[in-house]
Amino acid sequence: VWEVLEQISGLDFDEKIGFAAAVLVFILGFEIYVVMRVLERFTDKHQASWSDDLFKPLRNRFYLLTVVITLNITRWWLSPDDMFQSISGETAPSVQSYFYATYILLATSIVSVSIKHVLPSTLAAIDSETAVVLSGGHHLAVLVSRVVVWVAGINLAFQEVQIEMFGMLASLAVFSIFLGLAVQQTMGNILNSFLLDIDHPFEVGDRIQVGEHRGIVVSMGVLSTKLLTLEEELVVIPNNTLVGSTLINSARGGGDGKADRVTLRLEIGVSFDEDPSHIKAILLIVAHGCEYILEKPRPRVLMTEFGDYSKKFMLYAWLDDYNNERFARDLLLMDIDAAFEREGIQIPYPTTHEMRALPSIDPETLKVKNRARRSSVAFMRKEGMLLDIEEEERLRAEEVRSKLLMSLEKWGEDEDLGNPSSEDTG
Repeated sequence: VWEVLEQISGLDFDEKIGFAAAVLVFILGFEIYVVMRVLERFTDKHQASWSDDLFKPLRNRFYLLTVVITLNITRWWLSPDDMFQSISGETAPSVQSYFYATYILLATSIVSVSIKHVLPSTLAAIDSETAVVLSGGHHLAVLVSRVVVWVAGINLAFQEVQIEMFGMLASLAVFSIFLGLAVQQTMGNILNSFLLDIDHPFEVGDRIQVGEHRGIVVSMGVLSTKLLTLEEELVVIPNNTLVGSTLINSARGGGDGKADRVTLRLEIGVSFDEDPSHIKAILLIVAHGCEYILEKPRPRVLMTEFGDYSKKFMLYAWLDDYNNERFARDLLLMDIDAAFEREGIQIPYPTTHEMRALPSIDPETLKVKNRARRSSVAFMRKEGMLLDIEEEERLRAEEVRSKLLMSLEKWGEDEDLGNPSSEDTG
């Protein structure tokens, strides 16, 4: 063995390069066809959901690490005396320092990609499966962890090559201010995406309503969130708008630990002649016969008010899936319409009538109203409730009214006299 090592050490420069390349090819081949296949079989048997996703990126990074280690050993073998000497000066970093910085960056990359695939599954396993508020993808926790790892790794790598990272960032402070003003709206969307991830008001697949837009969440991006409406239109909502708006999430309001459950409310108006107990019985029978309505909680019917034209009833029913709400509403309305027609129950509606003239008042009724008006004025004057100025205004109003009636009567008489004269002339 020592003789072989002495022969290898005695090789020329070009021969050493060729030998190092051959050794690198051999090691990579051994890793690809032996080591990685063993690890691949191990990941297939592993029950964790992240093992398959993590295997490929780690494999590529280990290949790169093998290449860097081989280059480092080859460089030391070719010229071991100047490996730890400065390249351009006494205070400049050495060749080995650059290799150390490369090792640090590769290790940082391995830790970062491991966090990317392992941390979401770990956090999801901690969450309660029966919670009504569903857990999210924990994107913020993953992002913050990876940023911390990369900042620490880059800082250590820069220290190896004698570069002050934080001093360099401080020199860019003024530029960062101008850049922040230029991308203020964009940075607001990015920051609000982090806030949405912390609060978890909705998840991909939830049906939400923001303003007049209602649809299924199909993606949650750094700048915007996309909804697919029932009309199959894609609505892009900036994250700034989401944070500043009232949001309704139909997938989070269910009780008893059932997040998808939703309450269906249906208002029905019937004629005042109808019996409320009869109406309640009909609505409950229809609700119990609907295939989308849950048996528990049981449907309920409450009489809510006396409207202008009808008695108002509110039907409360519960669905196990909020996506069936529009189908359940359609089926209930059709069955209620058929049941009301079968039972002879009328649904009133307002109508409009055009009046050609004001209705006439019976003389006896007019006398009673005038007598009541005089009595009320006398009572108010006696009790000090009628001021002098109000009395004067009332008298003036009656005087104007009398003159107006006299003018109208005179105009009517002139019209009556004019019509016969015109007929005689004809």
